[in-house]
Formats: sequence, C-alpha cells, structure tokens
Amino acid sequence: MKDCRYVDGDFIIKYCISDGKLFVYYKDGRVDSFIYDVTLEKKVVIKMKKQLVENVMFKKMRKRDKYLSLINFYILVLFSFVQYSSFIDEINLENGFCFFGVCGITLYDLYYYIKNDSMLSEIIKDEYFLNNIDGVVSFDVNNLDNYSIKDLKCLKQGK
Repeated sequence: MKDCRYVDGDFIIKYCISDGKLFVYYKDGRVDSFIYDVTLEKKVVIKMKKQLVENVMFKKMRKRDKYLSLINFYILVLFSFVQYSSFIDEINLENGFCFFGVCGITLYDLYYYIKNDSMLSEIIKDEYFLNNIDGVVSFDVNNLDNYSIKDLKCLKQGK
C-alpha cells in the first residue's frame, strides 16, 4: 500500500505472518513484530482500511496538483526555449546559468507531475477497492499492491 496523503505519521505499508509472529512494516522503514493473534491482525487490517479512506480523501488535491504541474511544465518548456535562444545568441555565464536553471526546474516539475500521476492512479485503485472489492473472500487490503485497477475489475466480475 502506498501513502498518498500529504501528512506524515505512522503508515502501515503491509503486514505478514511468519513463525507465529505478526510483522508490521511501516512507511518510515520501521518493522514491529508481535506474537500472532487474530484480533491483532484484524486491528491491523482495520487500520490499513482507514489509511485507504485517508488516501481517497486526497484525490481532489492530487488531481489538482497533477494538472497544475502539467500546466507549469508546458510553461517552463516554452520558457526554456526562450532561454535557450538567449543563451545561443550571447553565450555567457549569466545566460547559461538561467538556461540550465530553467531546465532543472522543468525536470523537477516533470518529476512532480509523474509522482502525482502515480499517486492519483493509486488513489483510484484504493477507491475502487473500498467501493467494490471489500468483502471478497480471497482478497484483503494486504494484497492490494499486487493488483492493478484492471485486475481488481476482473476480480470483481469473477466474484
């Protein structure tokens, strides 16, 4: 499970059961181990489902950020062409610094767009799970990372 929120805090990525112990993996790299108990596993699953609900709450913000960064990217690409022509007309340190600075900002904005796009896809998958798949016997929130939205739709139809 991916953290698509804008806030920090304990976020459970996954859990696994091995040798009578329940291992809980967090976003910050921490791993907690507990003696396995069915009620403890249910509590972890409930917390993971709450995290999915929190992820879905940020859908509008991620969509907005995705499109804002895409618009910024196009503007920065145009500005880089202007800076490039200025740099070619008069090659000096100031023009080169401006051109490569704008190129760096453009690449960072492209990275931000890709990140928001992948987070938005993850949120859509989480939302589909919460609305349609929850309750399928052979599927739980811990398996969510192994499936795409297309797989989830096939799983729902095979229900």
